[in-house]
Amino acid sequence: MNTFQKDSIQNQINLLIELGFPELLKLSSREYLNSFSITGESIFPEYMNRFDFPVVVDPRIPIPELISKAGINNYLKFTEITHLSGELTEPYIFYTHDSKRYASHSAATAISTFEPDEVGCTLQELIFFYLYYPHLFEGIAMDAIITDFRQADHYHPCILKVTEKAEIGAHWHNDLTAGINILSKGKRQYRFGLV
Repeated sequence: MNTFQKDSIQNQINLLIELGFPELLKLSSREYLNSFSITGESIFPEYMNRFDFPVVVDPRIPIPELISKAGINNYLKFTEITHLSGELTEPYIFYTHDSKRYASHSAATAISTFEPDEVGCTLQELIFFYLYYPHLFEGIAMDAIITDFRQADHYHPCILKVTEKAEIGAHWHNDLTAGINILSKGKRQYRFGLV
């Protein structure tokens, strides 16, 4: 793992502790930190120069608290959202890019150009990405295309940052409006504490 990624991962874990997530889970800071034990290599060589941004995700954190701590306004009803998060229930790392790769694509066209080892992100993952890299959202929207909002209408949630405070909204699957980026990630995820 290169120094930037190692430092980035440690800084992200430290931020989760600073935001009070251990208390939310009724854990001490030390107990919480033990959830993020890195065994072996946590970077995948095939992701170098493609998915260079590590993102620590803690699925144990309730989404409303995560949104609040990230300082995001939410305008969607959770009852209308499906696939809000992935299947993992313990902390993990996914690797992504700055979202510019699919700046000129709709969700539909981005998916059609993904590499075989590439998938979209969930809204939960997008919120964690925003928590660590808010500067990448300035003036744009990023869509979480694994998550569906009003599934029958083919909408995906997004984080939009065109005012002082970021907002969660939604875009149509075939929306080609300028300023909408699609976030993707490598399929492989690093799971803490596993060899």
